[in-house]
Amino acid sequence: MKLVTGFFRLLKSVIGWVFVIVFGGVGVYALMDDVTDEPGLVAVCFLLAAVGALLIRSARREKKRAEAQNEEERQYRRTQEERAQSRAEQEKREAVAYVAVECPGCGAVAKIRKGGVARCEYCDTPLEGK
Repeated sequence: MKLVTGFFRLLKSVIGWVFVIVFGGVGVYALMDDVTDEPGLVAVCFLLAAVGALLIRSARREKKRAEAQNEEERQYRRTQEERAQSRAEQEKREAVAYVAVECPGCGAVAKIRKGGVARCEYCDTPLEGK
């Protein structure tokens, strides 16, 4: 999609430059010519040259908008990557070893954080993760 919009932006700019050069040149030539040309021709030439200038300006604005949007997307991705990396590092720091503890009341095996305290899910006996 970016390729298509970039192509149309380039096409708009090229058409604008053609209008400015051709119609601006014809308008200036008609003004400088000793032959009294019809003033409507000169006006139309300068009007079409102005249209070309507007096309060029519009293409430049679209390019700036696209560049700003691309920069926002890059910044968003960079922020997301930094957050993901930060979360991964935090998870590594918070990683705690678990130990299997046999319940003295019913003999069930429970998984408990090392150094932590929990209750047996079957008989509610307190368990320590030593």
